[in-house]
Amino acid sequence: MTPGEREMLREEARYLHRRMFRRCPPDNLVDAYVRAHAEIPDLATTDERQLRSVQIIVARCLDALGIEPWLRGKGVRHALSGKMLFVSLLGGM
Repeated sequence: MTPGEREMLREEARYLHRRMFRRCPPDNLVDAYVRAHAEIPDLATTDERQLRSVQIIVARCLDALGIEPWLRGKGVRHALSGKMLFVSLLGGM
């Protein structure tokens, strides 16, 4: 994983956590999020189009909570759904 990819994942974790919990995440949550993407194969091998849409949502500060149900309705779990579930899991620890 490149430094740029790590930073992108850090921003992703911070953004999703803020959208879901209305506060900044602790550093250990962000670190765990990045580490998991490096170590869990299913997180690392996500469809490129889905990853791009997540990047756009984060970069443009779009409403991830509002977009996720629409993406979920397509019949295939979108990367955004999995990432939000994962942040939720980490946030509850």
